[in-house]
Amino acid sequence: MTKDEARREAIRRWLDLPPERREAYDDAEVYAAQIAPELDFPTITNRTRMVALWLILEIDRVYLETVDAAKAERLNRAEQQLAA
Repeated sequence: MTKDEARREAIRRWLDLPPERREAYDDAEVYAAQIAPELDFPTITNRTRMVALWLILEIDRVYLETVDAAKAERLNRAEQQLAA
């Protein structure tokens, strides 16, 4: 398995979890420890830490998308109020 394949598989498994089990960095670290031994990819660093990093970055990506969507919604409402 390549590193990219392992990353995609780790994130796929992560997203299969219920949302309440993938909210915090601690959740990512615990889950990474569970699945890292199953993901055989080349790395010079600690495999569990690498998987945890991928999952933490996914938490941040989802959070930023949510924040950006909320900002866009507020901007749309403000523009509509100005146009009215």
